[in-house]
Amino acid sequence: MTVARRLGRLQLDPTNIVTRSHLLVLWSRLGSYDPENLERLLWRERRLLEHRAFIVPIEELPVYRWFMRRFPAGDSAWPRRVRRFLESNAPLRRHILTRLRRHGPLPSRAFEDVADASWRSRGWTSGRNVGQMLEFLSARGEVRVTGREGGERLWDLADRSLPRWTPHDRLSEREVARRVVERSLRAHGVVSRRYLGKRYSRALTVPLDTILADLVKRSVIAPARLGEERVSPKNPWYVYLEYAAPTGRSSGADSKPWTTLLSPFDNLIHDRERTAQLFDFDFRLEIYVPRARRRHGYFVMPILHEDRLIGRMDPEVDRTRNVLVINAVSAEPDAPATRMVVTAIKGAVEDLATFLGVGGIEFSGRLPGRWARLSS
Repeated sequence: MTVARRLGRLQLDPTNIVTRSHLLVLWSRLGSYDPENLERLLWRERRLLEHRAFIVPIEELPVYRWFMRRFPAGDSAWPRRVRRFLESNAPLRRHILTRLRRHGPLPSRAFEDVADASWRSRGWTSGRNVGQMLEFLSARGEVRVTGREGGERLWDLADRSLPRWTPHDRLSEREVARRVVERSLRAHGVVSRRYLGKRYSRALTVPLDTILADLVKRSVIAPARLGEERVSPKNPWYVYLEYAAPTGRSSGADSKPWTTLLSPFDNLIHDRERTAQLFDFDFRLEIYVPRARRRHGYFVMPILHEDRLIGRMDPEVDRTRNVLVINAVSAEPDAPATRMVVTAIKGAVEDLATFLGVGGIEFSGRLPGRWARLSS
């Protein structure tokens, strides 16, 4: 729960070649843990909730409700399409809400497609009218995911089964904007204005710079510098002061050395520009790249050693043989090659295997010469 609060949200992704990404994000920070604890927080204690492909702490609900009341915001092509779809398919909306009121929670297949106007897109959602209506009703705060059966989402009326202590504060727009920005800064520690701007909702009319100036004034954040690199005045960086070290001390002075593998969807590296600037690490998701054009592999997990990204692995679970297969390993040009580092990487792989519950580890690809002892 502490990790979920600090990160702000955990992205859900269907890719399961190792295990689901949100489980890996937690493992990278906690080591081996019991996923049942996450299930309990989600579906029994309701301290976490699933919302639009993310897992978020329920105390964030007042912020999300502000956006729900305005969905779909804006006058660009996409929100106009959504509004037309909702207006044209009022019978489908009523059908879903009525069935949920009488029989919920239900999977999407429990609803009939009574849409008058079909949803059209160039992707896999084209013609999936029930699924799109559920997604849009979720974005509006009318329904939500309240459980899963074999990975299939179960939908119910949004306010049904929420804990009695669920916060119902009605926030001002300025307070929402402040919380959105502070959450991102808390989650990442060091963030550029451009990064924040890319994720600052168009539904908010409070200028981002106004919020940043207020957070600086209240000593929540402070301008930051990336080493000796000069930062453009048009794209200043900020540090979340709760995480900053006292003058004259390293921020990692009291931290435990940690070596782990990161999901390609991990919160730390999901912004490629930020990853390159902070870690000098060029990372690209290659899941959707044709096999022949992949440089590093399908589900590449960067190797985080203390405060550096030193290499990558391409693992997969062979579920027929119950083995964790490491298809490829690559090291960054300046990656350390000491016995201690190799032992730490090997320990991370072994811990991942333990977490996954597999019976063995197999290195099937070539290893970098400096890390050849990994497979011993």
